[in-house]
Amino acid sequence: MPSAAVRAADGVIREMNPHRAGPGLTAIMTTPPDTGAGPIRTWGCLHPVLVVLAGALCYANTLQASFHFDDHRRITENHAVRNPWDLRAIWQQSPTRFLTYWTLALNCRCAGLRVRGYHLFNIAVHLLNGLLVWMLATRLAAARTGGGPRPHRPRDGPAGGGGLDAILPLAAGLLFTCHPVQTQAVTYIIQRATSLAAFFYLLALLCYAQALLGRASHPARRILNAASLGAAIAAMFTKEIAVTLPVALLLLDLFFRPPESPRKIARWLLLAAFFAVALIVPAVWLTRGSPVDALVSETDAIPRGIYLLTQFRVLVTYLRLLVLPVSQNLDYDYPCIATPFDPRVLASVAVLGLILTGAWRLFRPHRMAAFGMVFFFVALAVESSVVPIRDVIAEHRLYLPMAGFAMAAAAGLTATARLIPAQRHPALPRRVLLAAVVLLAAVLGTATHRRNTVWRDEETLWRDVIRKSPGKARPHVCLGVTLARRGAVDAALHEYRRAIELRADDVEALNNMATLLAQQGRLETAAAHYARVLELKPDNVHALSNLGLALAQLGRANDGLTLCLRAIRQDPRHANAHNNLGFIYTQQGRHADAVRHFSHALAIQPALFEARYNLAKSLADRREWAQAAMHLRHLTAAHPDFEPARRLLEEIEGKMPTPSR
Repeated sequence: MPSAAVRAADGVIREMNPHRAGPGLTAIMTTPPDTGAGPIRTWGCLHPVLVVLAGALCYANTLQASFHFDDHRRITENHAVRNPWDLRAIWQQSPTRFLTYWTLALNCRCAGLRVRGYHLFNIAVHLLNGLLVWMLATRLAAARTGGGPRPHRPRDGPAGGGGLDAILPLAAGLLFTCHPVQTQAVTYIIQRATSLAAFFYLLALLCYAQALLGRASHPARRILNAASLGAAIAAMFTKEIAVTLPVALLLLDLFFRPPESPRKIARWLLLAAFFAVALIVPAVWLTRGSPVDALVSETDAIPRGIYLLTQFRVLVTYLRLLVLPVSQNLDYDYPCIATPFDPRVLASVAVLGLILTGAWRLFRPHRMAAFGMVFFFVALAVESSVVPIRDVIAEHRLYLPMAGFAMAAAAGLTATARLIPAQRHPALPRRVLLAAVVLLAAVLGTATHRRNTVWRDEETLWRDVIRKSPGKARPHVCLGVTLARRGAVDAALHEYRRAIELRADDVEALNNMATLLAQQGRLETAAAHYARVLELKPDNVHALSNLGLALAQLGRANDGLTLCLRAIRQDPRHANAHNNLGFIYTQQGRHADAVRHFSHALAIQPALFEARYNLAKSLADRREWAQAAMHLRHLTAAHPDFEPARRLLEEIEGKMPTPSR
């Protein structure tokens, strides 16, 4: 017995009369061809409402999820994203992700560092992407394939194929919106780069598809093509994955162009324009003076060939996550594969070959399924090919490819429903398909909601990662950083020690442990850890400057001064190195030099409260009371619990001359 929701939706389907899309973007909202039924009433509006409502419910529990991992380096500690109108600073941060960082700056200006606004933006982008997938699936389902109109079959009436085709776009939109593999790209704030790039990418595909397949007038097609080109340009300034867009557009043209439509030179010129737009990414990269090697390789720690071999297995893991989304993980402990004859590589190549062969066989009878399957691999081409990236696998990379998977899966569900006998019960295939889509969306949505609880705060997230990647050092380091921020120093030291046990040359763990030990006054032990870091990585600026400070505190000021100066030569914009050097100058009574370096540290990183406090003390030592008081007032306003600043401010205000009346 079908549920009330299924019966209600089925009642709406009985009333619809899908038809060919007409001109303009509004035509995308129509449903696929059908025969014989009444006018469209509410079904066209119900589709997007269901997609948006389902997505909103899936992510309703993320609004208070904290900043995580790279969020701190890219957002909370990044002063380039404090002002959305400081376009130069945002551009210098990352030209090929300019729009991503601009939206972060807009969030920061509107809501500071309160997480709710950032999450609302990410969720809104995700819901828009779900609508774009639904609209694109609707447009492609309405396209004629095979050179003519759909052959009429008895089941293609209101009780058969037409109803099934009407459910297909809804299934695609719900799969994309509700699937738990999307959580990393939505709930992890800095990964809005992925979802925002997907928005412009899908918008470009949709506008292009409507211009190619709709019945729009010539001026309307020109507007749609211009909109597609504009969205493509925006995508290139959002994230580098957008460079595959021209290939996706070419595939769409090859798969769905009506046979009677001539391949005019204007269409090929338009596709050439998209390929030219894709050159924005390498052009911007090279004009900044960045090396070519950095463009085609994020890291030199993984050889290109090994990365490619590993990606064959990674692609199969991605497909497993899409079909069976269990054991999701922010930081996989994934081994690299060095030989092409590894059984894991051979098995993976066989699986991928079967999938691509299936796409080829489905090209004529089920073009949307075939297009979705090929699109999946195209969308992953940048991050799962020969461009080595530090992390060989990451779930957020599935966000855009999920659009192809969703359309292919929806087409597969629809084709399966057509096999259900309907002689006695004509509405049975439609009801079974609708029930399956509702049930699948409910299961995936529940899994998404549960997965989002792991992202509640950094401790819950990293403990989940440690449970799933127990042999990896980085999760222990990140948990240690989280615990140190909360003042749980002993627990943080335990995590750092565990990371060093797993990986003796983990520079970050050694650095962080040394810093905590120095804060506890255990300077000799801290200095030994910093020295170990420098043995592993002699140019590590953090270890150079902090070892210099530790040596100065141990009475070896000249040695400390030498190390801090070396650190600044290595990286003139390292704020902590300037702060540490200023501290050493203060010890030596060189207050003018100290003030200069504390000021330089603040110019680089205005939120470095240690540098502001040290600057105020140096200014007070020089009897520059007004300037010292100004910095202390700024510091106490930002950190009201920082007692040393409050006491020093009271002391300075007592020494300042009283204004004459």
